[in-house]
Formats: sequence, C-alpha cells, structure tokens
Amino acid sequence: MAKGQGGLVERDGRSPAFSDRVQRANLLTFNLLTFNLLTFNLLTFNLLTFNLLTFNLLTFNLLTFNLLT
Repeated sequence: MAKGQGGLVERDGRSPAFSDRVQRANLLTFNLLTFNLLTFNLLTFNLLTFNLLTFNLLTFNLLTFNLLT
C-alpha cells in the first residue's frame, strides 16, 4: 500500500475497502456456487437411490409373482 491523496490506496489505485468488498463478494459467490453444487449432488444422489430402490422393488415383485404362478 502507498500513501495517496486521500489516504491509503492499493498499487492499482483502489482503496483497501473496495478490494475488501470485492473479496467478500467473491467469497459469497464461491460459497453459493459450492452450495448449489452440493445440493445438486444430493438431489441426483437421492434420485439415483430412489431409482435403485424402485427397481429392486419391481424385480422383487416380479420374482414373487413368478414364484406364485
């Protein structure tokens, strides 16, 4: 940081408060993106397990039907 006209400034001329806000915004967007990815993964996992369970139930029903007939 260097001494500027109104106080401390970054090397590129921005104030430290501005870069602070940018970093916080970047963290927020990153957190939101990772949260969305996690929820998407959980949803797809739930759908896959649901499909596997229904498939198992269907095959079980078919097997019991075959045994009964």
